[in-house]
Amino acid sequence: MTGIENPQNLPERTIKFAAENLKQFARYKGLHDYKDKFAPLWVNKYLIYDDYFDLVEAPQALSKVIKP
Repeated sequence: MTGIENPQNLPERTIKFAAENLKQFARYKGLHDYKDKFAPLWVNKYLIYDDYFDLVEAPQALSKVIKP
């Protein structure tokens, strides 16, 4: 959820906003910063959706599979 430098469309702007401004997504940035200290190899993963509004459900789906 982090690493989008220049968002090109609404979904990318939404993800960037959430990662930078919403408290519940703060752990992703902290995790990203922590792992960067060890020079990891980052691999892009993609989320495929049919409609921009499907993206609204992504955080809820992620919270079900990723528990802190």
